[in-house]
Amino acid sequence: MVLTDAAKFFASWKILVPGEAVLNGPLQLDAGHFAAFAQSFAPAFRAHQRNGSMANIWRSAAGIGHGELRNSQVLRWILDSNGDHGRGSAILEGLVTLAGKQRPLGFTAAEVSGSVYRTRTEVHPLGGAENRVDIEVASAKFLIFIEVKVRSGESGDQLPRYVDDARTKAAGRPRVVIYLTPDGRRPHDKELHDEIVSVSWKQVASILEAHVDNDTSESFSGQLFRQFAKHIRLLK
Repeated sequence: MVLTDAAKFFASWKILVPGEAVLNGPLQLDAGHFAAFAQSFAPAFRAHQRNGSMANIWRSAAGIGHGELRNSQVLRWILDSNGDHGRGSAILEGLVTLAGKQRPLGFTAAEVSGSVYRTRTEVHPLGGAENRVDIEVASAKFLIFIEVKVRSGESGDQLPRYVDDARTKAAGRPRVVIYLTPDGRRPHDKELHDEIVSVSWKQVASILEAHVDNDTSESFSGQLFRQFAKHIRLLK
């Protein structure tokens, strides 16, 4: 990655204030160097702002904030192999790999890669009005429910009902219910720990960042993925 002028100045400031100086005695600054740094910083920072490096489309223009539905809709798009981001099933494969480290799922990322599947939000999985899953990923080979939480907690018997609905709708297919929260917390009911995979938003961010880091094309969709990763790391 090419450093912007502002980033170079920040790096220079780190050189001006070495960590050893704090350990070896009173901190002494070179006034001349600092004055040159201060004079150069303002125009460099303005240029940094103008090139859009500080922009985050999700946080500013789209304004998805802490809304569970809005964050779910963006995540659904990212997981969709037919999404116009052009990244195929890569992020879903990463999520399945992560979930598979907690317990056997009955299917793998390789099977996701070769599957035709559909992603939907706000789904009533069995057709009734009572249960509504935030994200459903369904194929002939597997079924995934994702319950999304941002600022809200567990609601009554919501998770057990999703487990039952997944079992019924899967009809013998491998299935998993993923509980996605800011901190990756586990369900209150310990009996659900073997049924539900807990994932944090920060872990999803890591999947996005790892994918983009491996792509040298600097594509627009890669920038959107990286910005979303920055956004969800701040969810609480």
